[in-house]
Amino acid sequence: MGTLFLSQTAVGLLGNVSLLSFYILTSFTTHTQRPVDLILTQLALANSLVLFPRGISRTLDAFGFKYFLGEVECQVSFYTHRVAQGVSLCSTCFLSGFQAITLSLGNSRWAELKSSLETTATHTVLLLVSSFVSFYSL
Repeated sequence: MGTLFLSQTAVGLLGNVSLLSFYILTSFTTHTQRPVDLILTQLALANSLVLFPRGISRTLDAFGFKYFLGEVECQVSFYTHRVAQGVSLCSTCFLSGFQAITLSLGNSRWAELKSSLETTATHTVLLLVSSFVSFYSL
């Protein structure tokens, strides 16, 4: 069972970190950045933060290591997992809405949102992250 957890965590982290490094490299090398790149970067980071605390702790637990985290580290790990899970879910929903508006026809009622969508994407991403950080810190 430990090998299964280890392989799932390793493949998931490797995939998300490679996507994250690709989008970071793209943002440094290109002059224009699409708003979808910011959403996908946030999604890859959130998925990595979901996998990291929970995947490593479950893998070590499956191999027989018990109580390897102290109380503070366990609380930080749990908080990181909860915030990243919420951000990942909302980023996926935001990406679906973003793609639906982007792919809509020019004569539909979503056409007026297309022009303002690129400027508000950054603000929406920051609002999502800050709202989850403040919500779960209560």
